[in-house]
Amino acid sequence: MNSLLQRPTRLAQVSRVLEIGLSGIGVVISIVNCIVVWQVVSSYQPMFPLPALYLFELIAGGVIGWLGIIYGEVVALPYGAYLPWVTVGVVAAFVVLGAMSVGFFYLPVLLLFIATVILFDVRTKRMIVLDFGVAGVVALVQAGIMLVVIQI
Repeated sequence: MNSLLQRPTRLAQVSRVLEIGLSGIGVVISIVNCIVVWQVVSSYQPMFPLPALYLFELIAGGVIGWLGIIYGEVVALPYGAYLPWVTVGVVAAFVVLGAMSVGFFYLPVLLLFIATVILFDVRTKRMIVLDFGVAGVVALVQAGIMLVVIQI
């Protein structure tokens, strides 16, 4: 029987709902964190360009990761399933480099996206280790970019 005609199992359906829900909650937390950080920090220092760009990047990264979860296996993008892992890498770099300031507030976002992508990989039978490697490379690149931009 054609695998496209088979109905997903109940466990796969529940996993899919969890993936979309957890990543959506991560996006909402990211947006709320960015608004709160903007309101608190803007009274002490100028927000543009760097803090504002980082906050925008966190919101955009979360939304892109969420869309990757929703459409990663539906749309015919060859690397669409890597989008949520890219989000994990970007947020991980921000959490680590910003740990002494606002980075800690994005730890729940990181944990929600990690749980989401693990569920996604298990359900779609992807190689979790390879995908963690992608997230690690993205985190290193993001950290390097952040450190270079901060020095300029």
